[in-house]
Amino acid sequence: MAISKVKRGKVWAKSDGICWYCGCKLDPDNWHIDHMIPKAKRTRPPRDWRLAAKWKPDPNRGTDALRNLFPSCPNCNQTKTDLSLHDFKLRSGLRFFWFEKEGKQCYPNASTVLASKEDAANHED
Repeated sequence: MAISKVKRGKVWAKSDGICWYCGCKLDPDNWHIDHMIPKAKRTRPPRDWRLAAKWKPDPNRGTDALRNLFPSCPNCNQTKTDLSLHDFKLRSGLRFFWFEKEGKQCYPNASTVLASKEDAANHED
């Protein structure tokens, strides 16, 4: 589904034309909209019926909801593909994303997601 011009304008306004990840100035004619939680990562109920009975989908995961859309340069969006923020940070080599440096609010619990994955990686045996 195509994203409307109105929604594209709202996504652009989140950073006033700056890539949400690397901080470069975006070309108004050549920029991407990134799904922070990729559509490819949309959650599905577990196969185990005991777990599936308790499963509740997150209505904002992998959707075109404005809270999941962020302005991105083509390089960052193509590098991120369907990676989580944590994995994209590792792949890109960025120590901090632009939105973190600016203190911008991104997806609810994005920093929690980053922290929990980093904590889990540090506590693996």
